[in-house]
Amino acid sequence: MRDGRLRTTSLRLRTVVAILVLLAVLLTALVVAVEAVLGARLTAQVEDRLRDRASAAAALVGVLDASDLADRLSAQGLSVRIVEPDGAAVEAGPSPEQLRKGPPDPTGLPGPAARSSAAPSTTGTSDSTGATITSSSVHEDDGVLTLRSDLEDGTRITLTAGTRDVQETLAQLGWVMGGASAAFLGVAVVGVVLVVRRSLRPLDEMTAAARSITASRYPRPRPVCTSRGPCASIFRRSALRCTSPRLGAMAS
Repeated sequence: MRDGRLRTTSLRLRTVVAILVLLAVLLTALVVAVEAVLGARLTAQVEDRLRDRASAAAALVGVLDASDLADRLSAQGLSVRIVEPDGAAVEAGPSPEQLRKGPPDPTGLPGPAARSSAAPSTTGTSDSTGATITSSSVHEDDGVLTLRSDLEDGTRITLTAGTRDVQETLAQLGWVMGGASAAFLGVAVVGVVLVVRRSLRPLDEMTAAARSITASRYPRPRPVCTSRGPCASIFRRSALRCTSPRLGAMAS
């Protein structure tokens, strides 16, 4: 009579699937970790660049007027806003909305401002020694990074740089690492199947031996052993028959 019970999944298949799932989880964690670390590093570089420009601009406050200073800073691809102590504001460079769309075209950026004839006499005065940054804050928005610096003389310098290129770099890295991980898993499938088959070969030999012992006592066909449960049952019946034929007949 045909056995209507469901056959359990083989031990070999369960082992292969478990190893592949573990590899997939580890690769996913690796991709996420690499993107997070690299993204933080690239963003920190942009922030360091803004702080360096803000320090240089603070040293030129009082040496150059606000419009010339803003033009010099905007020539480096930054959005610049300078608010003087009297409330007058000067803006230069691409707007933050333009930076969100991507890096500005270098050909469209203004060149360095020309020095005026009164510049040497201005730098020679004792009160034109620049200013010191008293406080600064960084704000990151979608595609832009903004640094606002307050100077001791009341001047406020706001510099904004685009981070769209950083996001594009991370996206490309994600695609590359994702493709490499998929290729690695494809190769791992073949390797894991071969390794698992070789590792479980002694178990297959023991199962075949136990099945042959059972078949020698009882010629009727037995279900194929595909997991540890049937194997244990075969070994148990074989052991009982070896110790006591009566108990073996009862166990079967």
